[in-house]
Amino acid sequence: MDEAGRFVRVLPHSVIFWFTPQLVIELFVFFNFLVLAFDIYLAHSENEFYWRAEYFPVYFAAAGSVILFVGLMARQRWRRLDAWRDLGYLVGWASVATGLAGVIYHLDRQFF
Repeated sequence: MDEAGRFVRVLPHSVIFWFTPQLVIELFVFFNFLVLAFDIYLAHSENEFYWRAEYFPVYFAAAGSVILFVGLMARQRWRRLDAWRDLGYLVGWASVATGLAGVIYHLDRQFF
């Protein structure tokens, strides 16, 4: 009971983890990478992957989701916050580099 006499439900740590804003953001990014891999596959299959370089963002998005999942498990199951943080930074900075390369690639190909 709390000070007002109301019953307070105490949740175990593993349940509380699932309701943190940090986890919600992590899951959002993870599922974005999964959907992004499918989206890029659809967009690049329009021209049947005419250039081999068009496969790279598909593989990167799929690998990024796997790496983020491993990082999430490192945080939740093995309490390895450093591994979770470092994998997140790795995927984040590699995403920026891949995105910039994609912009340059599309502009060079006279996409628009």
